[in-house]
Amino acid sequence: MKILITGASGYLGSHLSKKLVADGHTVILLLRETSSLARLSSFSNDCLIERYSNLSQIYNIIERINPEIVIHAACLYGRNEESIHDLLEANLLFGIKIIEAIIKLNLSIKFINTDTCLPKNLNRYALSKAQFAEWGRSLAMNDTSITFINVFLQTVYGPGDDLSKLPSYIVHSCCENVVELKLSAGLQLRDFIYIDDVTSAYLLLIKNICNFESFVEIPLGTGESVSVKEFVETARRLTSSSTNLLFGAMPTRKNEPKECVADIKLMCSLGWAPKFSLVEGLKEMIRCELNMVKK
Repeated sequence: MKILITGASGYLGSHLSKKLVADGHTVILLLRETSSLARLSSFSNDCLIERYSNLSQIYNIIERINPEIVIHAACLYGRNEESIHDLLEANLLFGIKIIEAIIKLNLSIKFINTDTCLPKNLNRYALSKAQFAEWGRSLAMNDTSITFINVFLQTVYGPGDDLSKLPSYIVHSCCENVVELKLSAGLQLRDFIYIDDVTSAYLLLIKNICNFESFVEIPLGTGESVSVKEFVETARRLTSSSTNLLFGAMPTRKNEPKECVADIKLMCSLGWAPKFSLVEGLKEMIRCELNMVKK
């Protein structure tokens, strides 16, 4: 199938792109002019790359490509004090431009959106993602040319992710035996899902893409939650780290949900199940992290 991926230079997008190429799909990467190909270097020659500098170019790109599926993995977390305008452009307007082009061109396209499990009152990132999902639902329910599949993704972890994300930061710090880590109490429960389980779920959704109509919400995680504290302590134990964990030294975020966990019955009904336990996933992260240190 001809599949367009946004956010392909990011962690999830690059993993999805690689798997889709290996599966024999025609993969088109929609990237900003400034986006790096570092994560894509091993297979970028097997993809078509479309770059854009502003959102006004999106219509012509969609018209020229005419994809069968769009996987929307692009996002901006807002961790670097980006403006509200930047957040809205990345998390709301970019996706709307793509859907608007699909509708205007009267194309029949399946749109898989990567949403967050976090509540919209937590931060501006979560709010902007929720707003886009609502727009996607509204547009899909009123236009038969688009099917909007909204994936509520839980906490992804795996080797090679950005250190700005908690799982990678914890594993890296423990492998480096930093003296101490200042953390919140870590009592919030989270559903940690390993990157390979995420990509296998997306591939299965694509195989079943014709069975979905209009709008569907799909929770994606392991179906089990553990406390952040347990995640951190497990990482330290598996690394035999000497790092001192200072739980409670940092405040818990305002509006932090007590638990985020996916109801995976729908995914299981398609024949999917997570393969990596938390320990197995962390061991693979640690192995890759230690290999990087040796290099």
